[in-house]
Formats: sequence, structure tokens, C-alpha cells
Amino acid sequence: STYFYSQKLLLLDKKDGNINPFDIYLMGYACFLKNRYNDALKYYKEALRIKVQKASKVLSDCNIGVATVFQKKGMPDSGINYARVALKISSNNGIPNEKLETLTLLTALFEAKPNIDSAYRYQKYATILKDSIYNLDKIRAVQIIAFNDRMDKQAELDQQDKVINQIIIYSLIGILIFSLVIVFLILRNNRQRKQAYNLLQQQQQEIVEQKTKVENTLDELKS
Repeated sequence: STYFYSQKLLLLDKKDGNINPFDIYLMGYACFLKNRYNDALKYYKEALRIKVQKASKVLSDCNIGVATVFQKKGMPDSGINYARVALKISSNNGIPNEKLETLTLLTALFEAKPNIDSAYRYQKYATILKDSIYNLDKIRAVQIIAFNDRMDKQAELDQQDKVINQIIIYSLIGILIFSLVIVFLILRNNRQRKQAYNLLQQQQQEIVEQKTKVENTLDELKS
């Protein structure tokens, strides 16, 4: 699958008229996976012939690829030259994982010579770098755990604030409803009292009118 899609990438590059060195590197890597080491070497070196930035990652990848092919072909001296170039590039780029890969490759190449002293030296560098990478990973993991813990606590506090706000809102709504009920009752009582007062005034007026009629009747009777 890697070989198939690498071919499609190269065809697209040729169609656009812009050859990407990383696509050529991928084609070499695909050939390497198929144990076609000569083809892999051809593509790696073709990618190296394209002018790219001196510190680009693809330049480092291609040198590692060439060195790995020479390792497989039993040519450690040739591989060491390319691996050293890759080590220099990865060191300048500050890419620890790629630098570790190159140091490990140099260790294996010097073991194959055999040159145990150099192999030991590069293995020691690789071990130190590996420890620093893993320590960084551990620190990063601890930081992530601490960050997630803070986020969980913040989420818990936000949830508590949300509950408190809901309680306050519901309380205010309850107070508002209670106040409206009180106002309604007061208005109803005032209306009932006003109606009672008007009724009483009407009754008093009727009594006065009846009294006047009675007095007039008495006056007529006297007359």
C-alpha cells in the first residue's frame, strides 16, 4: 500500500511539474519495506540531489535511509558517513527522536565493522538522550495529569456555581410569584372593601331617603 500510494504521489508531482523530495523519499522507503534495497538507494539519492534547505527534515530522513540500506547490504563504512550527516542535521534541528534513531543506527553500524569503542560511545549518547526524552515525556505526562486535574476541579466548581445560580434564580422566581400573589390578594381585598363601602354608602343613602319620607308623612298626618 505504501508503494502504491507513493507511486501516485510521484505521478501527481510530475503532472504538476513540481517534484517534492519528500515524495521521492517515501518511494525509497516503500522500496526498502519491500526489501528492494537497490531501488530504495536510488530514490534516496535522487531525493538528496534535489536542492532543499540544509537543515530540512527530509534531508535527514534521506541520509538515514541511505545509511540503513548500506547497513542491510553489509557496507557499514558507507552507512556511517550518511548516518553522521543525518546526526548533524537532527542535532541542528533539535529533533530528539530522529537524533536518537541516528545514534542507534550509528551504534549498529560500528558494531558491524566491528568498532566496539565507537559503538559503545554512540550507544552511551543514545542512552543519555533516551533517558532525557523519556524524562521529558514523564514530565509532560505529569503536567497533563495536573492540567486535567485542574480542569476537573474547575468543571466541578463551574457545576457548583451553576447549581447555586439555579437555586438563586429559582428563589427569585419564587419570591416574585409570592409577591405577585400578595399584590393580587391586596388588590382583591381593596376592591372588595371598596365595593362594601359603596354598598354601605348606598344603604345609608336609602335610609336617609326613607327617614325623609317618614318625616314628610308624619308632617302630612299632623296637618
